[in-house]
Amino acid sequence: MPYQRNLGIELKISDILFPDSKIADAEKLYFHTDNKCICGDNNIIMKRGAMLSLDTYFNSMPVSQYLEYTDITDISVNVKTRGHFRAETVLLSQEGEQILKSTEIFSDGESGIFNDTVNTEKSAAILFARLTALDDNCIFEGGFYKTSASGGNIRIAIAVCTYKREEYIIRNALNFSRIFGNSDSVSYFIADNACTLEKNNLPENDNIHLFHNRNLGGSGGFSRGIYEILQSGEDYTHIILTDDDINIDWRVLEKLSSFLSLLKPEFSELCAGGGMFDRDCQCVQYEAGALCRNRSLEGIEMNLDMSDRNNILRAMSAEKPDYCGWWCCCMPVSMIRKNGFPLPLFIKFDDVEYALRGKMNFIMPVGICVWHENFEKKYQPLLEYYITRNSLITYSLENDTLPLKTIIRNFMSTISGLVFMQRYKTADIIIKAYEDYLKGAEFLENNDEEKYHKILGSGMPREISLDEIYKKEKNIVCGNAEQCHISRFKKYLTLNGMFVSKKEIPLLNIRQYRTELCYGYKKTIQYNPKSNTGYITQRSFFKTLALLMRTIAVSAEIAFKYHKAEQSYKNNLKELTSADMWKKRFEKNGGAVC
Repeated sequence: MPYQRNLGIELKISDILFPDSKIADAEKLYFHTDNKCICGDNNIIMKRGAMLSLDTYFNSMPVSQYLEYTDITDISVNVKTRGHFRAETVLLSQEGEQILKSTEIFSDGESGIFNDTVNTEKSAAILFARLTALDDNCIFEGGFYKTSASGGNIRIAIAVCTYKREEYIIRNALNFSRIFGNSDSVSYFIADNACTLEKNNLPENDNIHLFHNRNLGGSGGFSRGIYEILQSGEDYTHIILTDDDINIDWRVLEKLSSFLSLLKPEFSELCAGGGMFDRDCQCVQYEAGALCRNRSLEGIEMNLDMSDRNNILRAMSAEKPDYCGWWCCCMPVSMIRKNGFPLPLFIKFDDVEYALRGKMNFIMPVGICVWHENFEKKYQPLLEYYITRNSLITYSLENDTLPLKTIIRNFMSTISGLVFMQRYKTADIIIKAYEDYLKGAEFLENNDEEKYHKILGSGMPREISLDEIYKKEKNIVCGNAEQCHISRFKKYLTLNGMFVSKKEIPLLNIRQYRTELCYGYKKTIQYNPKSNTGYITQRSFFKTLALLMRTIAVSAEIAFKYHKAEQSYKNNLKELTSADMWKKRFEKNGGAVC
């Protein structure tokens, strides 16, 4: 059944949620209980002396966030119980607990309602209920938070981009339909870049929409979703961009929707991001938005165990993000109309560029998140092309440029390091990224991304399991950190020990850049410890020489063409991010806009 927010003259902010095994196995993000509690799908049976606390990521109420950004002046917590309980409402801040109210409640066969109202000036505070069973067979059946304030009308459209991930899409669509039914408050728009998903694969629901799309990458898939939402004629107020391979408890949209409906006028264009939690460690927050400073990205409050209530407060006190990844990012339609569409960057950095362009104001509301595979497991060397090219474009548009000498020095240092690490193909595609950046906006406008992506991917090393590598190679050793004393002069003079022939094969973390660990080795194994895969490299004098010579040539191009390319992106930004441009891309080569 779709959720209902209005309670007469009061507004329900959110339900107290029970874990849904169809979505995730993370009970400690919902309840803190002891061993005298038996948790069911929709209730918790408690023995005498058992304690249940809602000081959790999903079921506490982030009071300080609501008081800062919304018009509310009060929040009440309501719990439904059967039996004899001591019930407390507690305000938790970094200064400790404050018990606002403590009372005994008793109900025999009917649900008892206990509520209290809170107001606080704390910069980071959560409100929650704590129950202690005073008899055996006491039952907790849920509850909700409410406020006396009235909210505006919110309609959310979810845009998801997918490519051959039917299992995730179908599961998320089924859960979406199960939670929201045919409620017109939320709709689900799917852009299928592989054109392999059919409507009959999805649940019958008037609010689930499927569009086949050319493979224009994440940028093109999300743009297609945004395009169809804006063309639908429906009065959506917000668009949420989500990845296809996420797990999400769709019920959290109730909390998000009520939060947005209550915003103060000065925050009408506030963007809300969802935290990314690690699918393998489901209580761990991988990132809650990120900063973009000094031409580098820094995740906020990374790898926090959010089953610890102190980490909830820590996350609430964190610096406001400059952008939020499009695994779960909610933006007002008014902001999107003003900002235009994403740049056609295919993948990587499109979310960063879009947020910086719109100078977006983000909040990461407590209780809004998705579970996603750890990015380190998904890393491939091919991604370096898009990260490099698209970051250059983004920083150019933001006037965050460096002196040419610094740009060239950084470029040469990066390539020489990769060459010395025997990562020849990675060095090749990063050089290609600089070459393509220097072609200016015309390249972005006319490039056939689908074909070009295949060209870039050709010849990339094939990753295999570490077990297979050990079967193929002998004398494998871990990279020797003691060799880090080798001087920079010696490394360059000898091309990192090009004519030294060590028999061992070092095992090197693919995300580390320590050229000393490769000194003198004829072969290396570049491996990803998160995915337990890797590939074998073979030292090559001719590849080393060719790449270093090409680096010198492209450095000269940077000196003469960089500023011209930079200006080209600025001059053509409006056209590159227009609805008309994207419509042409959707229709190119026989594609269709349905």
